[in-house]
Amino acid sequence: MANTRRGFTLIELLVVIAIIGILATLIMPAVMKAKESANKSKCASNIRQVAIAAVSYAGEKRFFPHVRGARSLDNDWTDTDQLRIYVALIYFGYLDTNETYICPSSFDVHFPMGGTQIQDARQWTFGGTAALNPVPRTSPLAPGGNPGLVGGLDQSQEVSYGWTRKPLTYNAGSATVLGADRALRVVHDVAGGGTAVPGSAGNHREGWNVIQADAAVRFLGVRYDRGDGTEPWDYLGAIMDGNDGFLAMECAAFNPDGKAP
Repeated sequence: MANTRRGFTLIELLVVIAIIGILATLIMPAVMKAKESANKSKCASNIRQVAIAAVSYAGEKRFFPHVRGARSLDNDWTDTDQLRIYVALIYFGYLDTNETYICPSSFDVHFPMGGTQIQDARQWTFGGTAALNPVPRTSPLAPGGNPGLVGGLDQSQEVSYGWTRKPLTYNAGSATVLGADRALRVVHDVAGGGTAVPGSAGNHREGWNVIQADAAVRFLGVRYDRGDGTEPWDYLGAIMDGNDGFLAMECAAFNPDGKAP
């Protein structure tokens, strides 16, 4: 009996490849959207853990972690004030891992705590093992405290969130903003060895996860209006005064993708 089986012709093979390519093109955006949605939820969970840690800190010490004087604003995203605050939350035992500071949608990298850092969290600081705190019993919020911090929020690959510059007491209003995603994801963002515009390497394209003093998380879209006509680009941005006081989480001098208010 003759064998009637035959292989694909070249044309049939090309048609199958074309169909697979079309299906992949149609499915990929949905897959990426689902992934970003999951990342955004994980990000919200992370930043809420940071808020809970800060609330616990404030409950014991009567004020939220703050580096400058009681009536002074902390510096902006180019300074180490932000990183010292996040080190303090681990130093004082309100968080037990620095992975909480990494948004899964960001370009930031998690360098796990290990060895003596796990045995004594006071030895950990941003910058890895080369920047271990040589005096771990010194508070990272003390004047000039926590040696080893290098650069600011715009240079760190180990933290994805910005923090308020305001000195806040435990009695701060529940809707007071504590922090948010470091910046908006823009076309200028680059991973790895490239150079991003300072302050512009962001987490999400649609807006920011924001935490409040009651540890609630809100997602502020690009067009969000807080009620006074000021939208997140300035609200969480570099253009601010003493009445606003939020840490600069975005480089407002640049206006990528036409996403400005």
